[in-house]
Amino acid sequence: MASPDPYGFTWGAADGVYDFVRKNDKLLRIHTLFGYASHQSSFNFSVHNARFETNFWCVLPSSIFFGSQGQYPQWVDSLQPDQLEDAMAKLIWNVIARYNERAIAIDVCNEIFNVQDGHMRDNTPWVRNTNKHEGFVEFVYWHARQASLTYNKNLLLYLNDYGIEGPGPKADAILNKATYLKGRNLLDAVGFQCHFSVGKLPQGIEENMKRFTDAGLKIAITELDIAIENVDSNGASQAVLEQQAKDFQHIFDICERLQGCVSVTVWGVTPKDSWIGKNDISMGKVILNISQGDHACIDSFHNASLGSGKALLFDENYQPTLALKKLPQKLFENSRNSN
Repeated sequence: MASPDPYGFTWGAADGVYDFVRKNDKLLRIHTLFGYASHQSSFNFSVHNARFETNFWCVLPSSIFFGSQGQYPQWVDSLQPDQLEDAMAKLIWNVIARYNERAIAIDVCNEIFNVQDGHMRDNTPWVRNTNKHEGFVEFVYWHARQASLTYNKNLLLYLNDYGIEGPGPKADAILNKATYLKGRNLLDAVGFQCHFSVGKLPQGIEENMKRFTDAGLKIAITELDIAIENVDSNGASQAVLEQQAKDFQHIFDICERLQGCVSVTVWGVTPKDSWIGKNDISMGKVILNISQGDHACIDSFHNASLGSGKALLFDENYQPTLALKKLPQKLFENSRNSN
């Protein structure tokens, strides 16, 4: 989806994915409307069968409001605050109205908090250029709720972020904001991205996630990958592959145990479409980069440098990895039966 002006949309690529969804009886997760990113702007679809699924997903260029400075259309900075807010509201209503029939979830906001201290990022136009400033969050979730009530009352509104899987200042900030929004009926769920490296999962994941479900929020694992560090052309050792399988199993087990965990989405299918393993990789028209500012928090996020890879459940030839083979088959049987 592209927007060459404040009120015009080009839907061709997004409509193509949506046609696939409808023809193949899939469900849709929409990612994302507003946020910060260290890469070029994008508007993503994740297509689901059911609760536990290795999902077909597609990155589509591009939503009009996604990214830090220089990563959104130039006209955004030329708008007066009331014009910008009007354009933001129109984006929400247009997307939900167009794709509501098969959509089950939408990441209204993505990566809007700093990982170091949990404060909201202030280098985005909706914080910097609107009358709402940090209050833009309530503004966009209010419109998303009104649109969902109009078109799809079952659409779950998400706040999605990384570096919140274990306890810490950012997890606390997200929990506080999510609880506040939930109390005003503006938010349903929190998405935990879950980008990890093998053998380096954060401590206290389940206890931390339970804080969110105890607060009445639904949660989801939204971008799971578990990278093998220092992998070369010979692949990884059996011990490393076994550990990766255990790590994947641990995350799936946590979601299955937590009553409010509704889904696990794996962030890609094979290493060919993963962003792990290269500093610059092209997926369609979207270029993913680790920005200078993100290197400070890379250990709590995951190692996306050259030399890491094989982070998903299928190999380059679309064959199941050891990690996928060791996941309980009941997960996928449940998925097929509920579709």
